[in-house]
Amino acid sequence: MIPVIGVAEMQAVDAAATESIDVLMDRAGYAVAIAAARMGATAGRRVHVLAGQGNNGGDGYVAARYLARRGVAVVIHRLGQPEPDTAAGRAAARAADAGIPMRALGAAEPGALVVDALFGTGFRGTLPMEAASWIDMGAPVLSVDIPSGVRGDDGGVDGLAFTADRTVTFHALKPGHLLGSGPDRCGHVDIVDIGLIGGEALMSVARPPDVVLPPRRRTAHKWEAGAVATIGGMPGLTGAALLVARTALRAGAGVSAILTTAQTMATYEALAPEIIVIQSSETDSWHDHASEVLALLGRYDVLVVGPGLEPAP
Repeated sequence: MIPVIGVAEMQAVDAAATESIDVLMDRAGYAVAIAAARMGATAGRRVHVLAGQGNNGGDGYVAARYLARRGVAVVIHRLGQPEPDTAAGRAAARAADAGIPMRALGAAEPGALVVDALFGTGFRGTLPMEAASWIDMGAPVLSVDIPSGVRGDDGGVDGLAFTADRTVTFHALKPGHLLGSGPDRCGHVDIVDIGLIGGEALMSVARPPDVVLPPRRRTAHKWEAGAVATIGGMPGLTGAALLVARTALRAGAGVSAILTTAQTMATYEALAPEIIVIQSSETDSWHDHASEVLALLGRYDVLVVGPGLEPAP
């Protein structure tokens, strides 16, 4: 299972780190540089690093320095300047000492890759207009932590936002990678260990071999993913039908329903709000109700008959 940590909790993890922020930022920037190299940032190719004023921008300055060592033609486009007594400020100074060209963020320029290090997971509001021309310039985009313009806690976007081909995040996934617009904007997400420890997960993501589920489009409607109807659930025998119906959902069905009698309707509605409950017998018996049941099955792909049914007369 892959943990997903909220933005505030991640900030607490950062604050509790036993290693210096400069060391952690150097590891993060190095990981970004490695990802950029895998995306084609090789010697002589033009790469634009868009750097903000915070730690996200600091990661970008570090990445630029490592890429320049590989012979990549790096240009840093700054959205403001970080404070000199911060880790980001020190990373910017080292990049300047390495002779990397720097200029104020302005109109987009041609290049082989854009490294988006403007804003991190704590971003709120709208992107500044200086970033607008870089969003649709046509070059592949590598985002640091999360695409700029996407909120880290819910994947929401207000106005403009980058759409990355690849995102490098640190220590754990954030909700914004999975919710809202996040999955459509993050591209492939690399989770990099930079030496941080702990953090209480909000949720976890199941991946093979945790569970094997049939493939499904992220935007698919529940009825497109298969519908299962379970017929059963006599009074005193309600558990078997409920077990089958819940298992259908866990196995990947988009919809699971129990067709039951008037006497057991309230039981299932109270126990399983995630299951559709359909009354298909006016009495406490299934005998002589086959036609009513069949009339209710038009939308279902799979029919399970038997769990908790009364014996034949």
